Amino acid sequence: MRISKTKNLLFFLVMVTTLVMYIPVIYNSGLYGILRYFLFVLMAGVVIMTFKWSTLISHGFTRSIGAIFLFIIIEFLLFYAFQLNYVAGDFVQIFIVLMMIMAGTNSSLDEKAFLKLCSFYSIGTIAIGIIAVSSYLGAFSVAINAYAIEGKNQVGAIVAFGTGIAFYLSQTLNKSKKKNYFLIVSIVGIALSLVIRCRTATVGLMLFVLYMLAHNWTAKQKMIFAFFAIVLYIGFFNRVNEFLADVFLGDKDIEVSVDQADFLNQVSTSRFERNEMAFLFLREHLFFGELTDLSGIPLIHNYVILRLTRYGLLSLPLLIVYFIFVVKCIKSLLKGNLRLFNMGWILLIIPLFCSLLEPSAPFGPGTVQLMPYFLCGIALKNESRNVI
Repeated sequence: MRISKTKNLLFFLVMVTTLVMYIPVIYNSGLYGILRYFLFVLMAGVVIMTFKWSTLISHGFTRSIGAIFLFIIIEFLLFYAFQLNYVAGDFVQIFIVLMMIMAGTNSSLDEKAFLKLCSFYSIGTIAIGIIAVSSYLGAFSVAINAYAIEGKNQVGAIVAFGTGIAFYLSQTLNKSKKKNYFLIVSIVGIALSLVIRCRTATVGLMLFVLYMLAHNWTAKQKMIFAFFAIVLYIGFFNRVNEFLADVFLGDKDIEVSVDQADFLNQVSTSRFERNEMAFLFLREHLFFGELTDLSGIPLIHNYVILRLTRYGLLSLPLLIVYFIFVVKCIKSLLKGNLRLFNMGWILLIIPLFCSLLEPSAPFGPGTVQLMPYFLCGIALKNESRNVI
């Protein structure tokens, strides 16, 4: 019992540290680096106390990830030994994700403790979002300048995850008071996501919300929602369009050509152009990518294309791990299993969508992804037990 309490306390401390790191006064000071090392120590403690070989080999999912991870270890050791061009973060991110899944699988949270953790994390992310907005913007208004908020992508992703957790609980819990509480938290979180302007995470969050509504609302509720949404949009057409332009375009001066061929490229800050450059590079460097010859392409914002560019066909183990998560998420979405402890697989909608338009997602950036994959571990633990 004492060991279980210590494990739970350690993970609560990991979550607290993860959130505190992104308070502006800390993020922009030397304290951020100190807290990162402290967080690594805490995570090491979690891993030591929760890791079990029996758990790793008892689930087909973790067996597959674990086996492929061995190949990844060998690959990166060879990259290091031959002094090739590689990014250690690609290895570290998957290692952290695997450890968080193991921690969740070996956790001893009952429903009450689970709800406390989710509530704390949701409120904590909202608090971080409010502090960031007030510190960098001074008011609750859209960050027109994309770089107005330091660590925008990290803060935006954390807020999106916390909001997604709150909304999931608002749609799956039975008690009306708790449902309303989490619904209010999620509404505030959605508003913050729009203001912070982490566009990819915001769209991922909206897809998550739409999925939940599609599976949880009756046909009548969907029709009423659609009716009021259309009426509000028509009634406030200009203001809604101006607001959406501020959120998704900000201060960009978009020139829409007659054929609109370059519209997406302008909106995405040349991300699609970089993808095209990557494909041209891979035509001549398919096997080893940038391991032996740097491309000079600016940072590519797509997980699969970026790893192919960095490692060529040797990126296959990394990509297999990525697609294992994609398949697992899709299967959960098709089943529509919205039980309490199954939240993790559904929440993966957000980071997996982000992986299409961001370089680090779904396994990064940094420690942002700790909570979603811990929840995946809990979901994995309770799958065979049919826990509500």
